[in-house]
Amino acid sequence: MSKKIGLLSTVLGSMLLVACGVTPSSSDSTSTPSSSATSTVSSSSSSASVSSSVTPSSSELVDEAQEFLDIAYDALGGLFADPSNIIAGFNVPSSLANGVTATWESDLPGVVAFGQPASGIVTAVVNRPSLGEGDADVTITATLSIASSISSQTLSRDWVIELTVKEETVAELEINDVADILAIRDTAYDNTLNVTVDDMTIVTVIGSDAFAYDGTGTILLYQLSTPLVVGKVYTISGIIDWYFGLWEIKNVTAVEQVAATPSEPTLETIDSVDTKIASLTGAGAHLTAFENAAAGNFEPIHATVTGLVHMIAGDTGNYNTWILDKDNTAGYVAGNGSTKTPANGLMVYYQTLDFNLLRQYAGIVVTIDVIIYTYRSNNNGFAIYYTGGSTGISAVLSDEQKQTLDGNSLSMPATILEATTLTLSTLGSNGSTIAWTSSNSAIINATTGEVVIPESAQAVTLTASVTIGSLSAFVKTFIIVVGLLENTDLVDFDTLALNTIGYSEVKVLWKSLSGSSLGKAFVVGDATGFAYVFNSTVLSLNVGDFVGLNYKVGAFRGLNQMTEVQILVPEAETAPTTLTPTTWTSTEATTFATSLKIGVRYVTFENVIGYQSSTFTNGYLPGFGIRQIQLNGADATLRNTKFNVTGWMIGRSTDTLTAPANSITIQGELYSTPEALTDAEKLALAAERYVAPVGNAEVTANLTLPTTTTPVGTTITANITWTSSNTDVISNTGVVTRPAIGSPDAEVTMSYVLTVGEASSESKNVVYTVKASVENEGALPVVVTASYPGGSTTNMAASPSNNASAISLDSTLFTVLSIKNGASSEIGLNTAGSIRLYAVRADGNGNTLSVQIASGYTITGVEFVFGVSTNSPTATLMLGSTSNSLVTADLLSVTKTYADLSIDTFTLKNTQNTGGAGSNAQIFITSIKITYQANA
Repeated sequence: MSKKIGLLSTVLGSMLLVACGVTPSSSDSTSTPSSSATSTVSSSSSSASVSSSVTPSSSELVDEAQEFLDIAYDALGGLFADPSNIIAGFNVPSSLANGVTATWESDLPGVVAFGQPASGIVTAVVNRPSLGEGDADVTITATLSIASSISSQTLSRDWVIELTVKEETVAELEINDVADILAIRDTAYDNTLNVTVDDMTIVTVIGSDAFAYDGTGTILLYQLSTPLVVGKVYTISGIIDWYFGLWEIKNVTAVEQVAATPSEPTLETIDSVDTKIASLTGAGAHLTAFENAAAGNFEPIHATVTGLVHMIAGDTGNYNTWILDKDNTAGYVAGNGSTKTPANGLMVYYQTLDFNLLRQYAGIVVTIDVIIYTYRSNNNGFAIYYTGGSTGISAVLSDEQKQTLDGNSLSMPATILEATTLTLSTLGSNGSTIAWTSSNSAIINATTGEVVIPESAQAVTLTASVTIGSLSAFVKTFIIVVGLLENTDLVDFDTLALNTIGYSEVKVLWKSLSGSSLGKAFVVGDATGFAYVFNSTVLSLNVGDFVGLNYKVGAFRGLNQMTEVQILVPEAETAPTTLTPTTWTSTEATTFATSLKIGVRYVTFENVIGYQSSTFTNGYLPGFGIRQIQLNGADATLRNTKFNVTGWMIGRSTDTLTAPANSITIQGELYSTPEALTDAEKLALAAERYVAPVGNAEVTANLTLPTTTTPVGTTITANITWTSSNTDVISNTGVVTRPAIGSPDAEVTMSYVLTVGEASSESKNVVYTVKASVENEGALPVVVTASYPGGSTTNMAASPSNNASAISLDSTLFTVLSIKNGASSEIGLNTAGSIRLYAVRADGNGNTLSVQIASGYTITGVEFVFGVSTNSPTATLMLGSTSNSLVTADLLSVTKTYADLSIDTFTLKNTQNTGGAGSNAQIFITSIKITYQANA
């Protein structure tokens, strides 16, 4: 069946189902539908009518179901981020909180068609009008229903909204199958093309992603909003996205083809990893990841691979596990991004299922089923997902390996709440013998596995001794909390130590149903406080649920989190009334950004100014300096306006508490109606974000004085007017006239005022000292300072463009090059006034800053002032032909001076190389003082 396909201009924001309806995700608006939403209440089980406007008398019973129905109705207001811009399929709820159900209808099923409910969700397939047909206005109706709590009637109410489905933006394509998608070479379709493909068999599911095969090819389905089942067949709709050389489908909606026959791909047998990599490289399969869709794409390969599991020594990061050739004797050889040479192994992507199980086979040759899914140019290797499951690893093992694997495979629950009998295996799957002992046999019997629940919770140590042959025992211990712990009020949760086992009775207030945190992240609360839940697996929780949670305390960037969660029935009969929001100013926000330990708080920020950050909307807070607020849930309509936001503080951007740009994150629940900014408010923001030039005591050349400044992501422009205290030496535009030979140096104060409309700032000063002219000027040293004046964040222009003027150097005298190397971006110029060199932690081939002076001059000294560089960088500094290796201590908040030089060029390269572990480091350069003189 042929499908009509066209370009999309934007992507419909994903929705979140909550206990009382739907709330927006990080890309959604919280605004409710306008007058297009109407309601009726009727009885579907009898001819009697039940009016929602009737107020019961004191003798009448109150129908609780009516309240539930109204709550669900109100909650649907956040379902669509922008009803006037529908460009892709979407999901809507069929089951809402408190027993309310929803039946969905469309008045134009040829444009918007609803499928059958599945797991509380209904998929809406969108067929956009062809180019030239115009947009289509579609009215959709949700009939909400619930059984009356006081009669046999069914109460219902209609929620109605008009959607505008946008026409296609290009001529139609015929997309019939995966092969048609893989054949696309036009970059215009990247992240814009809406496709629908039938007969897609789910081959494997990895977290929120899946691979599907239709007989013509395999494609990745990225970040599913609803889970799909391996072996079942679906019609898949979504937007294609080109990522690391791979076409994938995102924003997926799936309709099961119940009667369809699954189609399984043929497994390729790979007995030599080296041969396969050579074959792929010879065919140029790795090159597309360095280019774009025009260069082609990588089709995932289903294979059975025999190879050596290798973990890079000293690397504890996510990208340290590789499958090498089974006959490998050289070990792991890293790839090189600059030469586009792959590593000599297949990288096991860390989000693969059973990742830790596969790592247990380090040093062992295994045979496993995998999908080679693309080439990762940032890791310089072909990447794989393991698909064989917990029993899919085949290997020839020594006794030592059998013993270690059997020991590592043992697991026990962290908590036991009901009387049960544990299965204490005495024989490992690889033939080892396992003996068990218990620190408290009255609670856990190590012989029978019987567990007796004590009156109060007790911690019991269960020990396994694994033996095989004459080898010494492999010992593994488990600490198990038996019995229900006392309830920990959330006011005390922040004080719990890492890895503490705890129990709290809480109400679920927010739930993530998008991205990698799909169903894993929550905010919970009680009458005393709040906490953040981040579980490794999806939890069956909805907003409004009242539950008991057993958990282990984890932490991320100072924020305590509930992990390894078990859901229990609470002892309390009613859910707690949670705290109301507290208004925070920049003072509290700064404390949150800089405290060693933080906790979830429910707050309101007032007069936040929205700005664009990539595809998101974030906020500036008056008085918060150059920091910002990440607004999860803010709509694009809030940009360049002021508003109040209420929500939960759930984290910050970095562990580096002293970082001046450390942002904080609020999970927005409610946004006030936006208001236009006054000139005074625009001016205040521009002034707070503006970084003025640094004073200079050795001026010998004209100054570059910025005349405007625009806070990043806004449409605000403030004009800057400069006034010189001595125009004979420095003009108001920065032209320098040096004092005559023999005259004293001249100190000049340059005052600047920012203006927006009729509003102007107070005057501020920058002091410069202009050096007097001297005899034989050309032979005497001159000092200039290279620095970025700030005011906005951008990047240097790519080589061979000269960036000298961007960092306040004379472009007729200096040539400043940004050499990107393997990094994702050119050298950065940050709003805070720093020059930033980016890393490629996989191989050390990060940015290089090159500075060269014109012929006829010699650089005699260089002084670097480094800022709060991140994530332990290293660097190579070339002073002419002399190489200097710099470690983290040389690059972090320090001044490095190099004198008595005779060079015409120096370069600084970010060489951080962790083999891919950890995070990329950035080198922050505040300024570079260059001393030079004319050649004799």
